[in-house]
Amino acid sequence: MEKFMRKIGNVLYLIDDSQLNVESGAILLTKSDGSKSKFPPSLIESIVIFGNTTISSQVIRFCSQNNILLSYVSMYGKLYGTFYGEFNRCILLRKKQYDMYNTEQAFNVSKNIMLAKFLNSKNILLQSAKDATNNEIKNILIDNANKISSLKDKFLNCSKDDELMGIEGLVAQIYFSSFDYMIKTKNENMKFVERSKRPPLNYCNAMLSFFYTLFTNDITSALETQGLDAYLGYNHKLHSGRQSLSLDILEEFRESIIDKFVITLINRNQINENDFENKEQGIRFTDDSRKKVLKLWEDYKNTTIEHKLLKINVEIKLLPYIQSQFIAQYIRGDIEQYPPFTRW
Repeated sequence: MEKFMRKIGNVLYLIDDSQLNVESGAILLTKSDGSKSKFPPSLIESIVIFGNTTISSQVIRFCSQNNILLSYVSMYGKLYGTFYGEFNRCILLRKKQYDMYNTEQAFNVSKNIMLAKFLNSKNILLQSAKDATNNEIKNILIDNANKISSLKDKFLNCSKDDELMGIEGLVAQIYFSSFDYMIKTKNENMKFVERSKRPPLNYCNAMLSFFYTLFTNDITSALETQGLDAYLGYNHKLHSGRQSLSLDILEEFRESIIDKFVITLINRNQINENDFENKEQGIRFTDDSRKKVLKLWEDYKNTTIEHKLLKINVEIKLLPYIQSQFIAQYIRGDIEQYPPFTRW
């Protein structure tokens, strides 16, 4: 495990109007009520700003010198932009990353990531079927998991991006048609209904989009520490301003990490419609609820799960760093295949 380890600090979420400065070699946070807190760089992995926080030029320099990712996110969970200071000097690795674009190697990365996505989609349905108390729902979940399995040969034989995306679309259709069967609450307001984004059309989708953005941010930080360019991916093609490689890696974690978290919050009634507000721009958490869910999210990321390839238990927050290490090794030619993350 040691080769995957680095100093992983906390994420500092700024929600209320506040000010950031530097004092005595630490980040100084001054809240709107005048209260102050200090954070040494050894404890901070990244800073995510939701509110109208004012930061000084000293903070920018401090974050750059200490490799602290600084991100601006809207109250709706939309990423405005990130700052990581001086880009990692691993130019030879990035050169190989760029050269691999639109090659067979790149297609193999996409295919392996999609394989993990399909396995995670199938297995979360089977896990939910085990927990189902209603036999009709249990059978629907098992049947849909089997439908995904039936696409295995077609998936393994595909050799082009458009074929891969076509099968991904079929799997997504089956998976999302099953989503509400994994939600046990009788509260109809918290149902999934169907996938919607930009903007999300209901509370469940708003939660999914919010946490997808946060985990994408974590993946970007992990990729940057390896010296990779988060904006050049292989499954998500070139698009100005889009963190395509981060979104590639996110596909391994959508169902297995984020969807499971959101479903759990709803099933435990930890989140309901009273935690949201509807604005002209869409649905978002209330300020108080945002603080609550971010605490739940950080607690969740600190829990351990088994990494099946490494055969060790790791904290969820380490997973982006492990997968970033793997893809860097693959691009360098140290390993023959990129091994994606599967949870079950």
